[in-house]
Amino acid sequence: RDISGSQYAYTSYGLQKVWHQKAETAFPSITDFLAGTVFEDFDSATNTFTQQILTVAMRKRVATISDRYLVISYGIAHNLPSTHAIVIDVAQSRYGKLKCLHTLCYERLDSEPDIVETARESIAMLAPDGQVKVVDFSPDADVTDAVLLLGKYQVQRTYGVQLQELEVENVKQGDTFEALALPSVNGKTFEPAVPGYLAEEAELSRRYLFSGPAGKNVSVLFKGRFNLISVVCWFSLHGRM
Repeated sequence: RDISGSQYAYTSYGLQKVWHQKAETAFPSITDFLAGTVFEDFDSATNTFTQQILTVAMRKRVATISDRYLVISYGIAHNLPSTHAIVIDVAQSRYGKLKCLHTLCYERLDSEPDIVETARESIAMLAPDGQVKVVDFSPDADVTDAVLLLGKYQVQRTYGVQLQELEVENVKQGDTFEALALPSVNGKTFEPAVPGYLAEEAELSRRYLFSGPAGKNVSVLFKGRFNLISVVCWFSLHGRM
């Protein structure tokens, strides 16, 4: 399938956008990641990152869905199923990532004639056991392992920082949602996650308070069900780090 008269392909030059008469590099940051030897993943149970140094090239597969979404599946080896997929909304230039064991990503076609707008309902994943899972973009979808990491935030280069307060917008009342702080003393390695205290909850907003340790910088971790619109953070400065 093509997008605006072009096709995407992963070649020996990396991810490229191909026309009839030319080809050009597309999304070079993704190529740099997939062509590297470091495989990184996030463990939502322990709130920690894990890394593997690979000795073989990653498994890579590209799919175009509904002339809108570009899905790049990848895994730790070419002879094993893919474990992750980078999803690019080409129309809005937005990125996301799925963690799902699959052998193939393809476009799901709905046979019901009354359903017209199916672009957001067309990304299907074929599991090794034959099960098919369809990506659900709805904010009300049931989730068990959804995470968003923002940061790292540093107010001044030579001073430490501590997250004091956090406001998030567009989280429904009653939805499973966590806000945590991930401070880093050396600016690179995360300290244990510090959960926020839910001080206020309205219909579509929440306010959290934090009392965790200071660091050279701090990141914010969200887990659960959310459709965030805005995030406002309050920090305090500490001594030189």
